[in-house]
Amino acid sequence: MENRKKTGGGGNSGFAIVEAVVATVVLSVGLLSLATTLALSHRMIAQGQRYSTAAVLGSSVIENRIARGCTGGASGSRDQGPFVARWETVAEAAGERITVTITSPTGTGLRVDSLSALLRC
Repeated sequence: MENRKKTGGGGNSGFAIVEAVVATVVLSVGLLSLATTLALSHRMIAQGQRYSTAAVLGSSVIENRIARGCTGGASGSRDQGPFVARWETVAEAAGERITVTITSPTGTGLRVDSLSALLRC
């Protein structure tokens, strides 16, 4: 028996154009998915930073009000960049209730959060 090598176009070596196109499409879909995920995670991180800033602003207003002691119903507001904190102190039987409302920007509008604390007098 003789070993003969095949020559010509009958072999399966190399890539066909169809395989290259399919591979390109699969790679493109994967990269688009990755880009979408990155954009979503960037928005979520920015949103978390805004929520944290609003919470810190509200807490600092409450801490300042507590440090001043009972004042008999003071109210006011404070701006910190795009964040606005408004507070109101209302007398209650057990002391004064301090309520802080923080308005902060979101990607689609404004978010309003409220914090409350009871200052015993």
